[in-house]
Amino acid sequence: MQNIDIFPWNNHFNTGIEIIDDQHRKLVMILNRLATMVVYQSSNSELNVIFDELIEYTVYHFQTEETIWDKHIGKDAVKVEHEAIHQKFIDTVLELKQQQDVRPLDELADEALKFLAKWLASHILESDRYMSHIVFGLKEGLNIDDAKEHAKEQMSGSSKILIEIILSIYSTLSENTLHLMREIKSHARYENKIAFQDKYRELLIELSTSFINLPIEKIDITIEESLGKMASFVGADRAYIFDYDFVNKVTSNTYEWSNEGIEAQIDELQNIPIDFMKDWLEVHSKGEHIVIQDVFTLPKGVIRDILVPQDIKSLVTFPLIEKGVCKGFVGFDAVKQQHTFTEVEITLLHLFSELLINVSQRKNAQEILTNERSFLKTLIQAIPDLVWLKDPNGIYLACNNRFEDFFGAKESDIVGKSDYDFIEKSLADFFHEHDKKVMQSGKANVNEEEVPFAIDGHKEILHTTKVPIYDVN
Repeated sequence: MQNIDIFPWNNHFNTGIEIIDDQHRKLVMILNRLATMVVYQSSNSELNVIFDELIEYTVYHFQTEETIWDKHIGKDAVKVEHEAIHQKFIDTVLELKQQQDVRPLDELADEALKFLAKWLASHILESDRYMSHIVFGLKEGLNIDDAKEHAKEQMSGSSKILIEIILSIYSTLSENTLHLMREIKSHARYENKIAFQDKYRELLIELSTSFINLPIEKIDITIEESLGKMASFVGADRAYIFDYDFVNKVTSNTYEWSNEGIEAQIDELQNIPIDFMKDWLEVHSKGEHIVIQDVFTLPKGVIRDILVPQDIKSLVTFPLIEKGVCKGFVGFDAVKQQHTFTEVEITLLHLFSELLINVSQRKNAQEILTNERSFLKTLIQAIPDLVWLKDPNGIYLACNNRFEDFFGAKESDIVGKSDYDFIEKSLADFFHEHDKKVMQSGKANVNEEEVPFAIDGHKEILHTTKVPIYDVN
């Protein structure tokens, strides 16, 4: 009996809590065994045994999780909600098990295995990882509310978007793997199909996880590398991304990967009038892809005149849709010989296009944030007064150049320390008392103070205004 994983385990599913991760791996192993037995049409009694094992071990695992959550989180609402999710899962599995005598096995298997794989991936990536972030926050000394907020931050933004992509990929994999396992049973070219499925799965997981927590300065090179990996997998010789510039009414090639021996075209494909591509833009704006299996069958016109000089034999392009607007497209060319893009390849490339638009959103958001921070930093440094920021414990978080003169130290040496590390205790106590007044009153505090500057020893009378700053909570 040939085993193929309907749910391939990946270390990105780890929560960081060893016993939970070990039990998750065991659950995945049982799920994969169940899928194999379904495809090989095991008897109802055999399926009952594996179903019972899944239910038994699931209950045991949920008890382990709930013990850990109870130890660290107590009776907080988030734990109660988590337990309700566990119970709903068990109820659904029991209901599916009871239907095996009254419904066709293939129909029930498809429904059950798709549900189990999708639920397990979603529960681990979203719910369990969220709970583990809370536990780690509590261990670091945060209170329960701050720990939950910390967990939400860890699970939000680009991480949430990419998690959704991974879940979509795993849902597709479960269906495709079931189909493939049935073909294996009938011995239909199973060796090549197994190798293809393994590579297909590995590539999707690699690409979808490669952008998680990626520094902004590495996004461009990673996009180019991803284009190369995807193009090589589907047998394309060139891969590229075009952006639509609706203000200047042009489209330009922004990223490109070319196989060995294939001439790059990116320099030649800049500022092409959108009017030349209006047919493509119309299709892309509907969210639809374009497949040209043989370029030479195209009617004479601008598109043919652009493609033929590039020696393109076949191509496929996918729109990059952001908030309902087509921002550009990603394409794959066959240059050496004509290539028939299969449905599996088109599905794979479609998933890749969705990943790219989410990566683009993350990059744009990070660039905006970086520019805003840079502007604010420049503004603060240009102020001739002393400017600084402390946390509620009096620890410095930031300061400007003028303040560096006061302490006689660089900002990098000041951040993380307090007044007591730089000035006499009496003056530090004076500062600390006024800091407390500001935080207790919630209002600005103004006072005059004569202080020595460490940079050269001169003294100044400062008119100091201290203002409390609050976060979103």
